[in-house]
Amino acid sequence: MALPEPVSAWNFDESSGNCADSKGSNTLTNNNSMSYVAGLIGNAANVVAASDKAPSITAAAQSGLIPVGSFTFNAWYNFKSNPNNTSSHLFSQWVGTGSRSMLISFDNYSGDPPQITCYISPNSSTFYSCNYINTFSTNTWYMFTFVFTSSTKIELFINGSSVASNSTSIPAAVYQSGTGAFAFGSSIGGGDGVDLNMDMGAFFSQALTGAEITELYNSGAGKQYPYAAAFSRAPSMFSVL
Repeated sequence: MALPEPVSAWNFDESSGNCADSKGSNTLTNNNSMSYVAGLIGNAANVVAASDKAPSITAAAQSGLIPVGSFTFNAWYNFKSNPNNTSSHLFSQWVGTGSRSMLISFDNYSGDPPQITCYISPNSSTFYSCNYINTFSTNTWYMFTFVFTSSTKIELFINGSSVASNSTSIPAAVYQSGTGAFAFGSSIGGGDGVDLNMDMGAFFSQALTGAEITELYNSGAGKQYPYAAAFSRAPSMFSVL
């Protein structure tokens, strides 16, 4: 199956420095000398939450990460622990009351079990979400896929399977005027969360289908951008007489 082209794709295959966008122009800043380690394919970003060693891009620098309509964010995560009265922003523009558009958080508070929650906001003050309660094995790769279908649904997939969704009064688009940075793996400036490795991130300006998400999962092996398209035979131009 040929996969859609993403707006941006980050393979995190560097050994130092910033995280290149293999598709678009959204190179991620390497904050506080984040290191790289072996990933699922090639290298991976080694996020250390307490010291904000994580990649990000400012709202002013980004291009195409705030679509007027549907989107999909996909990435692989390897957690070093489960949260304990803390929150990790796995992917977000969600800093301050006037800059909230989208967020995947991994958190627990006040004795609640660990959970993954996907949020969107159309105006930075009203929130729509779906959540999945689960304790994740450490040192294990998981593929997370956050799908927003305009005016229809928020949905979370883990390892290619849908685990949570919300289709109640979903807005047409996320907040367009946020000024906060897009954070990957940690809430930059928050100094909290869990340590993790992150690999093969991608952002699409459309809602991927279940079949396309399964293709990205690739039976647990993942797919790094550029995605190899499956061969498709063209229709015959000839008829048999």
